[in-house]
Amino acid sequence: GILPAMLKEKQAKDATEYEYGVAVRMFEEFMGEGRPVYRITRADVLAYKNALLDTPSNYSKRFPEKPLPEAIKLNGARKTPFPTLSATTINDKWLPRLSALMSWCVDNEIIPDNPARGVKVDTKKGATKAPRVPFTSVDLKAIVAPPLFKGQDFGEKHWTLMIALYSGMRASEIAQLRLKSIRKERGVLVFAIEEETKNQQSVRLTPVHSKLLDLGLEARIAKLKAAGETHLFPEWYGDGQARIAASAGGKRILNQPYSQFIPRCFNRTYLPKVGITDPAKVFHSFRHTFK
Repeated sequence: GILPAMLKEKQAKDATEYEYGVAVRMFEEFMGEGRPVYRITRADVLAYKNALLDTPSNYSKRFPEKPLPEAIKLNGARKTPFPTLSATTINDKWLPRLSALMSWCVDNEIIPDNPARGVKVDTKKGATKAPRVPFTSVDLKAIVAPPLFKGQDFGEKHWTLMIALYSGMRASEIAQLRLKSIRKERGVLVFAIEEETKNQQSVRLTPVHSKLLDLGLEARIAKLKAAGETHLFPEWYGDGQARIAASAGGKRILNQPYSQFIPRCFNRTYLPKVGITDPAKVFHSFRHTFK
């Protein structure tokens, strides 16, 4: 009952609104009930934090219709449990969302203090993620092997990997590529990176590698233009988000930025399938490989 009032006041975007909704749902699943906010104690929040450490990532997809405590039990019973939420995800997403909601309640004199304030997973000082490293030639042979790569019938996933490898572009830059941004400058076909970028210095022109031309990039562009599309990856970005929302009844916004639709699947599913399990090797490794 409180969440809608807070979101209305904040004029939250759809993605933010969805994240807060998930945060509340997860906490209520853990508590086993929708509890009045004044009855939520710091002990409840601390217990929830500990439960999140055992929560499998994407548990609602991996254990459909199962509440958080049951998903934890089912995952623990697996011969090979799914990976659990990282401390970074817990500290940067789920606990802050809960704390922000409680802080809003304090500001509006619904409760006297915030039981979630300062609650976070304690991590080792100076601990960081493994630095991303380039793919080796052996890695690349495994990545572009059948069954994903078979013949020349390329789809969006194929083109995503090839462009990442032969351009050094970030996933967000590839996802946003408009057909009109692939044009000739001084007689050379280039990717014009001119949409939303990491910073102003990221706006640039990147020559299209001859290998991408050999693979038929220009034919793909012509085909998409004939179909009335505006983006090189219409299913990924273009109007892909609208299609995804529509397929879910228009009520659900995916809990991830658009730029991660393909990379997350690549990191979590495809790389392990082809035998690449080094946590330092991810989609962004294509950028390091290019460099």
